[in-house]
Amino acid sequence: MISAAPSSWALAASSLVALVVAAVIGVAWYAGLVDPKEMIRAVMFLDTDRPRLEGPYAVGFASVDVKTGSDGPSLPVDIWYPAQVPGDGIGRSILQWIAAVGHPTSPPFTRNGKLSDARAKYPLIIYFPSWFGVRQQSTFTPANLASHGFVVATVDDIVHAPRLPGREGEAQASEIPGDSMESFEAYRPVAALRAELAAKSGSAIIDSFQNIPVFGQRVDMAKVGAVGFSFGGATAAQMSSDDRRIKAVVNFDGSLYGRPERGNVEVPYMMFYSGWTYPTCEELLHSDFATRINSVLTVESVAHQIRQATLPNNWTFTVKGTVHDDFADKLAKPPWKAAFDKTAINRAKTWSEINRYVVAFFTRFLLGENQPLLTEPAPFAEIRPFMENQAPPQDRASATGSTQSRCP
Repeated sequence: MISAAPSSWALAASSLVALVVAAVIGVAWYAGLVDPKEMIRAVMFLDTDRPRLEGPYAVGFASVDVKTGSDGPSLPVDIWYPAQVPGDGIGRSILQWIAAVGHPTSPPFTRNGKLSDARAKYPLIIYFPSWFGVRQQSTFTPANLASHGFVVATVDDIVHAPRLPGREGEAQASEIPGDSMESFEAYRPVAALRAELAAKSGSAIIDSFQNIPVFGQRVDMAKVGAVGFSFGGATAAQMSSDDRRIKAVVNFDGSLYGRPERGNVEVPYMMFYSGWTYPTCEELLHSDFATRINSVLTVESVAHQIRQATLPNNWTFTVKGTVHDDFADKLAKPPWKAAFDKTAINRAKTWSEINRYVVAFFTRFLLGENQPLLTEPAPFAEIRPFMENQAPPQDRASATGSTQSRCP
C-alpha cells in the first residue's frame, strides 16, 4: 500500500508534464513558431547539416502585398534583406532558440527586423520559382544573398495571380503536355508566351517596389538582378531581354523558351545544371515520353550553352550528384525518400559551394567588386565547368541541337 502512492504521483506528474509540453507545442505550431514536419525531417537527416548563411549581415524577412500599377493586381512578395543585428535581450534569445528548434531546416532570420544602415542603398534581386511554384520554394539562397548585402524579392509563379483574359490566361494556367513530342512542339509558343507574362509580372513588381514602405527608398534601381529555378530560370532570362534594368541573371537548371532560346542571354549570365550525361540516340528516340523529352531538352540546352559560351561574362557549371529539385531548398530540406539513399551528396557543402558562386557573381556585376572565384580555375570538386562533364559531341548536329540529324 505504501509503495503504490509514489507510483501514482509519478504517473500523474508525468501525464501533467506531457500535457503541458503538448499544449506548448500546439500553441507554438498554431503561432507558426514550430513546424512538426521540419522537426521530423531534421531527426531523419541528423547527418545533414543546415546550410550556414555566410555573409556578414543579419537577415531580415518581411511579407508584403505589392500593388502592380494603377489597375494591376496586388501580388504577395517575400523580401529577404540585410538587417540590423538583433538585440541581446533574454526574450529575443528565447525566441531565436525556439525558431532554431522549431524550424531546424529553415534559414535563421528576424521577421520585420530593421533594415541595416550599413549602406544607403542596396542592390535588388528578384527570384522566380518553378512552373506552378511558390515563393517559399527557395528560402536559403535568398537568405544567403541577403546576408551579403542584397535585397531579394521572391515571388509566386503567375498561375497564382488573378487569371488574365483570353489567350494570355490560357497560357498562364497551362501545363507542358505529357503525351507526345508533337504536342510538346506545338506547345513551345505557349511556353514562350508564359515566360513573357511571368517576366512582365516581375517587371511590374520592380516598378512598384519604390512604393513599399522602408524598402522603396533603400534599393538601387540601377543595380537589379534576376534569379530563377527551373521555369523561373527561363523567366529570369526572358526578363533580361525585356527589361533593361536587369544587369545579371542566374539560372538554376531551367530550359529556355522564346527569345532567349532562339538567341542568347546578353547580360552577364550564370547557369547551373544538375548532374547529367549527354543523351544517347536510344534515349532521344525513346518510346517513353518523359525520357525522350528530357533528352531532347538536354541536347537543346547543350547547344544553347555552346553558343552562349562565346559571349563574355558567362559561366556554366554542372553540379555532380544533384537532381533538378536540389536547386530549390531540397539541399537543405531533402525529400523523404533521400533518407534511404546511402549515396547522398554532402548537401550543406554542395549548397555552400553553389552559393559562393552566386554571391560572387552578383557582387561582381551588381556591386562592381572583383571576385577571384570567377577568374581562377574551378576549385570545387562537385561543381565543374560545363564542358568538363562528359563533353558532348562537337559536331554540327550537336551545335544546332538537331535530334533528327544526330539520330537518323
